[in-house]
Amino acid sequence: MSVFDRGVAWFASVPGKIAVRVTARKADGGDWSMWRWFFTAFAVIAAGMIFIGHSYYFGTPIFETDDLAANSLQINRAIHLLEIYGNYSRFGFHHPGPAFIYVYAAGEALFYNLLHVVPAPENGHLLAAALLQSSFLAAAIATIARYARPNRGLFVAGAIAIALADFQLAGNHEFAIWPPDQLVVPFACFVVVAVAVACGRIGLLPLLVICGGFLVHGHVAQPLFVVPMTSIALGLGFWRSSRQDALTVAGFVRRNLKPLALALALLGIFLLPLLIDLTRGSDSNLATILRYLARSRGSGDTHSATQVVAYVVSFLGYPTNVPILNFTRSQLVPFVEGHWAGLMASLAVLIVLPAALLLTHLARRTRTDGDGAADEPSGDSRFFVTYYGFLALGTALTFAWANVQTGPMYAFNSFFVYGLMFAAALPPLVAICRRLPLKRARLGTALMVLVVAGLTMNSAFTLRIAEDPDGLPLNASVQAVIAARSSSSPVLLEFKQADWIDAAGVALALQRGNVRWFVEPNWGFMFGSGSVRDP
Repeated sequence: MSVFDRGVAWFASVPGKIAVRVTARKADGGDWSMWRWFFTAFAVIAAGMIFIGHSYYFGTPIFETDDLAANSLQINRAIHLLEIYGNYSRFGFHHPGPAFIYVYAAGEALFYNLLHVVPAPENGHLLAAALLQSSFLAAAIATIARYARPNRGLFVAGAIAIALADFQLAGNHEFAIWPPDQLVVPFACFVVVAVAVACGRIGLLPLLVICGGFLVHGHVAQPLFVVPMTSIALGLGFWRSSRQDALTVAGFVRRNLKPLALALALLGIFLLPLLIDLTRGSDSNLATILRYLARSRGSGDTHSATQVVAYVVSFLGYPTNVPILNFTRSQLVPFVEGHWAGLMASLAVLIVLPAALLLTHLARRTRTDGDGAADEPSGDSRFFVTYYGFLALGTALTFAWANVQTGPMYAFNSFFVYGLMFAAALPPLVAICRRLPLKRARLGTALMVLVVAGLTMNSAFTLRIAEDPDGLPLNASVQAVIAARSSSSPVLLEFKQADWIDAAGVALALQRGNVRWFVEPNWGFMFGSGSVRDP
């Protein structure tokens, strides 16, 4: 089946103007092909996110309290290149690194300070987050589109539709900068890029480092996934490349010198804040993390096998209204009854459909064995076996992570599972795109574009991204106090434990008003050690 040279492409999520022009070369399609699909997918995804959340980015100014205010204090330090930690954890340490924080700092500097296209710094953070999430999702889709030939246009449109459906059901985490939310799309991208590297596409190693670096910086649990999956991907990629072309280690390095050098440079950038932290010895953040991980676990920190399994499997039901997934057997039945539609849809897409496609493949292969005809291009089986192998590994590590969690089994601890579910939905789409005749593929692409448009419109009408109702008046009150001050002396913030939510917002407003402030020593962990009052 030949690859069509010209067709319909250019997606737009703007209602009433959806058109598709899909192009692909008869050749295998190298880096240019991937870049083309990346920019096409990115344009569609970013335009859709901005269309859906335009008032969120460009409308009412958003002023932070609570965790977002504490995170914005770190963003402010990142603007001055002073931040080396990730967001704080309730367990007394910071997550390993500030990669996400520096992206949001760049959004504030560019969109608010320089271009003035957003009404408040937080709106700039959110717009930068939308572009970052769009980039990760577009990179994931473009990476796998190579394996969907000859119908790559159908794959790209279908993958965007799957992402819209999956993320809407999950609660639209891609629109938020709350730390558990921001991991969903990068995790999906990490999984699919790891598969591609394992299949021999060593040129994607820098992208794998970027995905893994953001994940490790973003959450203390992510090294459990990133380190083994990256190691296996690189090992398999080297083994397959050297076996296919009879390369030695030196020959492999020479052939892939540019991606290896770029990957090492990127790895150095991600490691830099961690190395700076290590210079602080026993007071370093990494030492604090290791002490926490090494401590003995109490009875409330252990979970039964039933609870672990129920916790992970419950994500298939999209439990957006269930904050704690710490089920007993008596609680599990009502959960299944309340989320049966999501569970059935997930099982159909992630288990039933792949099984049906596998049986169809085996039946066709049996029919063609007699006359020696090849049923599919060489390397197809390797891709699917590798892909499902990594999905199995990611699932096993998710169970391991659920088992080692301490305290209540909060859903937000594992929002990245929704990224794994999106990645798991792509192989059946690849198989369909490889089998579908050209004329049907064109029709399917047009239908997928309509689905994308419909889901985008649905999000635009139904998505209500919460704004802190206290942030705007709180900021106005603080600015009024600043304007009435006759002294330039620093401000000491004293507050009770329960009032830290507003106190963080007050501290942030004072900082943006160029007023120096201090907190008591016990609040230095959350507000920053540089703002602690010396007793």
